[in-house]
Amino acid sequence: MNTDDAILPELTRRQEEILSCIVRAYTDSPEPISSKALVEKFNLPFSSATIRNEMVVLDELDYITSAHTPLRDASRPKTAIAISSAADHERRN
Repeated sequence: MNTDDAILPELTRRQEEILSCIVRAYTDSPEPISSKALVEKFNLPFSSATIRNEMVVLDELDYITSAHTPLRDASRPKTAIAISSAADHERRN
C-alpha cells in the first residue's frame, strides 16, 4: 500500500495548525522549516519546544518527515494526505 493511500490518524487542533503552517511554508519555499522559524513566520502561540514535540508526533504519524540537515528539528510535508489534511484545516478556519 502506498503511504499516500493510507488512512492516517486524526490530529489535535494544535497539530492541525502546525501541519498547516508547515505545508504553507513549504509551498512558499520547498525547504524544511524549523520550529523556531514556524513560530516567527506564523506568530504561533506555542513555544518552539512545543512545536518540536508536535513535529515528532506528526513524523511518527507519517504526516511529515524530518529533514537531514544541521537543523534537527526542521520538517517538511511527507504525503499528499498531509497536504490534503492541511488544506482541510485551512478551509475550516
